[in-house]
Amino acid sequence: MSLKIELIDAKVNEDYNDALEIRDMVFRVEQNIPRELDDDGFDELSIHAIAYEDETPVATGRLFVKEGRGTLARIAVLKDQRGKGYASIIVNALEEEAVKQEVYYLELHPHTYLFDFYSRLGYRKDESYYEEVAGHELIRMTKIKEA
Repeated sequence: MSLKIELIDAKVNEDYNDALEIRDMVFRVEQNIPRELDDDGFDELSIHAIAYEDETPVATGRLFVKEGRGTLARIAVLKDQRGKGYASIIVNALEEEAVKQEVYYLELHPHTYLFDFYSRLGYRKDESYYEEVAGHELIRMTKIKEA
């Protein structure tokens, strides 16, 4: 097994379609999230990480930076590839990219059931935030990276 991580700019890289295919399978097919909620207009402004196992796209996520803050979003792993650590690898790659851009404050808005996973990666829950989107309960978690 060979794992490769690519960081791409959606505006100029056709591999962006690989990220969209993973998101389609996870968010639209598995979680029944409507396309218009996934397509929030930030993809072309973001850096995307895509994990390839033996040339097959298996996981993705993106980093959107605005005003010195980074938002990690659309982190998804294909169902038959879960449990291999790919989500952690995607998050770490996006965090490293944020630090390269001198962005140290990071946040994400995961489903509530992912609290433990992101806590293990050093994220802390913002107790003042809760949102429901398409029947999914979301929380905000933040992390401050070292320079």
